[in-house]
Amino acid sequence: MPGVVHIVTRTDPGPGTRRIFASVAEAGGEPRWASTSHTEIGPSDVVLSRIRGDEPDREELLAGFDALIDDAPISARIINPPHAVRIASSKQHQAGAYRAARIPVPRTIRISESTDLGEVVASLGLPLIVKTDVASEGAGVHLVGSLADLENLVNLLSDSVVLAQTYVPDAAETLSMVVVGGQVVAAGRSQAGAGKWKTNANEGATWSGHYPSFRQADLAIHACESIGLDIGEVEVTSTQRGPLVIKVDPSPHLTVVERVTGVNLADIIARFCLEAGPKAQP
Repeated sequence: MPGVVHIVTRTDPGPGTRRIFASVAEAGGEPRWASTSHTEIGPSDVVLSRIRGDEPDREELLAGFDALIDDAPISARIINPPHAVRIASSKQHQAGAYRAARIPVPRTIRISESTDLGEVVASLGLPLIVKTDVASEGAGVHLVGSLADLENLVNLLSDSVVLAQTYVPDAAETLSMVVVGGQVVAAGRSQAGAGKWKTNANEGATWSGHYPSFRQADLAIHACESIGLDIGEVEVTSTQRGPLVIKVDPSPHLTVVERVTGVNLADIIARFCLEAGPKAQP
């Protein structure tokens, strides 16, 4: 099982990524920080992406990731390849992938300069959600209650890709499921704070461990598969019509879900990388 695992990440890896590095070493593997300038990938090596969707230098990191694996042997295992991370890094592209795979999501409309905002309101109703294509920990996500507010917000966000989405009141409570290799390995439930509607921990939401239903887990696994992710954190909300996918993160947060579940995600991810091994030759 032990082998070389190259971890593609930013220059200052977060604590979760550093723990994955340490877990690979503890399991007898050889972890390495990937560098596009001098890294050489061996035929039995594994390459793991820990590029988040909200990285400020995401495009530069992904371009480097492309260059890193261009010359990699065909038998090397690439976990969360660049094309999958690109889709998961864009809420617009996620929505397109989900529609193609018939995955239930809140109705979403891309707003451009020519979009009739009155028609958006007529289609989605009020209040509605407005979000930038790349949001971070709830930043860039807004609840809009009137056409005038929508017009003002769209003007403020004119330099960004902007999406309008149906407001789902049930989304004040969400379930985050971490998927590794086609299995849900941990899940945490988040409840928005009093008088709030965002379920981000930094917005005062409370978290607890949760055992997902088969339907919820199957949806999370399907969402990752539709994008091409081997590892992902899928956020869903339950409604009277069934669960809806809110978003997918290609580089799961480890701290909060680990804290409320007691599951060592860093160890699970490290072992998945080591057990992946080289691909079978054609």
